[in-house]
Amino acid sequence: MAEICLNELGVQRHELAADTTIPIAGGEQLNLEDQIYREMRARLDAMGPVNMMALEEYKETAERHAFLETQRKDLYDSIANTQATIKEIDVFSRQKFEEAFHKINENFQATFFKLFGGGHAYMRLTDEEK
Repeated sequence: MAEICLNELGVQRHELAADTTIPIAGGEQLNLEDQIYREMRARLDAMGPVNMMALEEYKETAERHAFLETQRKDLYDSIANTQATIKEIDVFSRQKFEEAFHKINENFQATFFKLFGGGHAYMRLTDEEK
């Protein structure tokens, strides 16, 4: 009993017995408290040993997570930037295509008029959406 007091509670047996703040109840209450203690001890033992490296492993994992989150943000920013650039190129190329198409259409009308000695001709796009 003295060994259990010292190992599990960190108190000498005679100090524990002298403590008047701990109520000592009858046998039934003592048995109930002992049962609660044993259940708690079993749950604690079932948890297994404490991983002393857990804090360091957590810090390493947290650093890796922060690094990956930064990489993820950079990747999303790059994707958004690329999409904006593609949209800008698309608008510019459509504008240049329309300008070129109108010039070609004007030349086609003039060439048609010269070739056939009159008349009207024009070119138009069949699918202007694409």
